[in-house]
Amino acid sequence: MKIHKEKQGSLLSSGSQYSLNELREDYFNNSKEKAIDKINSLTKFSSRQNIAKLIAQHEIFKLTENVTGDIIEGGVYFGSGLFGWANIAVSLEPFNYQCKIIGFDTFKGSKGVSNKDISTKKIKRREGEYNANNFDDLQKAISLFDKDRPLSHLKKIELIKGDISKTIPKYVSENKQQTVRILHLGMNLYKPTLCALQNFLPRMNKGSIVAIDGLNHATPGCMIALRESMNKRKYKLQNFDFYPNLTFFVID
Repeated sequence: MKIHKEKQGSLLSSGSQYSLNELREDYFNNSKEKAIDKINSLTKFSSRQNIAKLIAQHEIFKLTENVTGDIIEGGVYFGSGLFGWANIAVSLEPFNYQCKIIGFDTFKGSKGVSNKDISTKKIKRREGEYNANNFDDLQKAISLFDKDRPLSHLKKIELIKGDISKTIPKYVSENKQQTVRILHLGMNLYKPTLCALQNFLPRMNKGSIVAIDGLNHATPGCMIALRESMNKRKYKLQNFDFYPNLTFFVID
């Protein structure tokens, strides 16, 4: 059986979708608008899938309305998920200083592949996948983001750089006051996913949400980590038919 490797994008993408992405990139680069007009024309240049992802994030955020706590993004990559949460938060709850968006990433690609990440579908996870190497670039984006929101003197987005299996326990030990509203994990691997669940689940109250990318598809290690961390507790896995890659459950 052919072993599939993750391209930039998704294992779910067809060949025609990759071709469409190339056409979309060419159109964006050669469109006659000024750069600021392109920025302000998000729906013109973005894909249906990216808009669906943003809508899914909005729906999950609304499900946790009035739940106190931070939003954790495990696996930042180029920052679309991180800034999706951040922009939704400041748009819908501009004065809620109780909700920070905290991104954990090695910024050197995936780390910690184990035997539990081997799939029966022969989808091979590799060290160094999703290496955007963009920590400094994201800090610049955060600086711009802070210039256009209320309570800008209070930190809204925080990036934690390094091996997640080490940085998460350290962060938790240094922030004993924290509660978690949404835990969104997209690391695709058993070890960092288990570490995040073990450390943040105890900080999640009734009504908070755990969301994990790729369950029941290409991330066997994440499913194993979820089962182990929940320790036979009952939970209802759900997704949105318009964006099924994001699977979630509500803490009850």
